Amino acid sequence: MIRKRAERYRKVRPKVSLKGRDVVLVDDGIATGATMEAALSAVLAEEPRRVVVAVPVASPDAVERLKERAEALALSTPPDFAAVGAYYMDFGEVTDEDVEALLLQWAA
Repeated sequence: MIRKRAERYRKVRPKVSLKGRDVVLVDDGIATGATMEAALSAVLAEEPRRVVVAVPVASPDAVERLKERAEALALSTPPDFAAVGAYYMDFGEVTDEDVEALLLQWAA
């Protein structure tokens, strides 16, 4: 699934090298941290200069684990964190078409 999405999105906007660059990984929030850990591993493999993980809400434990590998900040880390969706009024899905439209918007 991930490879298919990467191929689809890279038809719209080709991949750029991250070597020596500053990279900011952004998500709508972090619960367990597993998805962000995977993204972080992929990014770190490309030897960026600096990596910052930035999210609006996250579990305190996940942020602490991520800080071992990158700069990590969350605007809110509620001690009673249960689920990312609980902190949004509208937590609708982002479609592949939504992503492609955004990539096209910033491709120029």
